Amino acid sequence: MSSKPGIDRNNAVSVFLMGALPAVGGSAISILLGVFFVWAILSLLMRRFEFSMSHSDMRLACSFSAFPVLVLLTALAGEHPGTGALKSLLLLPFLSLWVMIPRLRAGRGNYIPHYVCGAACGAIGAIVFATFQWAFPMRPEGGAGNPAVFAIMVLALTAVASLNITARNPIMKGLSWAGVLAGLSSVVIALVRGVWIATVFIVAGIFSYAPQQFKKPAVLWSAAAVLAFIVVSVVLVAPSFPSFTKNFIHSASSLSRIFLNLDSETGVQSVDLRIDMWSGAWRAILDSPWTGYGIQNGMDAVRAHLPADVAEKIIFTHAHNGFLTFALDGGIVLLGSVIAMLVMPVVIAWKAPRDETHRKRLFLALLVSAVYALCGMTQIMFRHDIMDSFFIFNTIIVAASIPSRAVMGVETENLTRLDTRQEDD
Repeated sequence: MSSKPGIDRNNAVSVFLMGALPAVGGSAISILLGVFFVWAILSLLMRRFEFSMSHSDMRLACSFSAFPVLVLLTALAGEHPGTGALKSLLLLPFLSLWVMIPRLRAGRGNYIPHYVCGAACGAIGAIVFATFQWAFPMRPEGGAGNPAVFAIMVLALTAVASLNITARNPIMKGLSWAGVLAGLSSVVIALVRGVWIATVFIVAGIFSYAPQQFKKPAVLWSAAAVLAFIVVSVVLVAPSFPSFTKNFIHSASSLSRIFLNLDSETGVQSVDLRIDMWSGAWRAILDSPWTGYGIQNGMDAVRAHLPADVAEKIIFTHAHNGFLTFALDGGIVLLGSVIAMLVMPVVIAWKAPRDETHRKRLFLALLVSAVYALCGMTQIMFRHDIMDSFFIFNTIIVAASIPSRAVMGVETENLTRLDTRQEDD
């Protein structure tokens, strides 16, 4: 089916906004995804576009749909099922792939350029927002309302923005580098140590995507970019140097006491508390490994497996490890569903036809999944509206960008045979 101008224009604007707003607009992307979801259903009912999904699209949509269904079922099996059922309703956007992928394909399908451009603008907006917040002073949290979510979103935007560092257009290439440097600077001043660690691997992934940009004749470009990053970071970090010092001292102190088995002399610190929480979570999971405790009871189960003096300090809504959190919520069954969601976008991108967008599509899926998996080791992963919406829409863009021939599920060999028969006729 040919592209419809109205749908194509609306899709392009929508994709750009979903790339530009995660860090500065916060829950705006959740509202937008909800609106897109409902409007796509209405448009489909009004026959403004056709429902067309490949086998890989359906496998992808099924893997994402399984997540809210399993959350609901495990919640109903646990205590306080009504509370769990209400929380499960917030996961309805995971069903949006069924109508959003066909909706994007009703336009040009491949909106990765719009998305990458939007992400670069969003990363630049994030550093402006973060710098403004430092001026008050307050810890940068952008529009996310949470420093950790802000840092994760900015790191994801940095990864997406980097996909244009190979662009031939100097404006797009410059915008991409600006987005990368702004994003990395925002991650640094957000003071989220778990995200700092993940950043090392994401930068390595960016290098793997475009190693030629870090070699001659682009060596001067890269050197200038690194220098600019260092300068910007130093300027922005200088006012908050005491915060950095405190964070690093606490981290080093806690880790040394954990590995050297030393007694604490400075009271409970965040790293200590997380180790205790993870220990309690692991014991709770072993007591109910298959179906967990339900989305509404996971942290209560953690506290029940900790000494009373430690349990009273656990006031978090998640275990600060996405994998442990979902094993608590729904056991091995739900944990497998989460891993499938992280892996499936990469798999379909890898198996897609080797067209001119293949490498960019693959790294779009790979880098964003890596951000979620790596940051999820110490922070939240899913079950947060901003992070859910960003990952869902990123997956939709990856799937919709696969060439239309693959969408129709027609193998090249079959097309050749059909053409031969027509010539014979």
